[in-house]
Amino acid sequence: MLNGAFSETLSARVNMAIRNRDGYITEIGDGQDLTAWASKISTVRFNGTRTIACL
Repeated sequence: MLNGAFSETLSARVNMAIRNRDGYITEIGDGQDLTAWASKISTVRFNGTRTIACL
């Protein structure tokens, strides 16, 4: 995770994850793992606040 402020009213957060899972159920026919998977996830989030001037 990486957080940072661009200004007093704007900031950003970046998340990245890599998940790997070895399968534990083996198919009888061809012997491949049925529950094996790998995923890569990334997210960018911007947060901003408005300033309202009061007269």
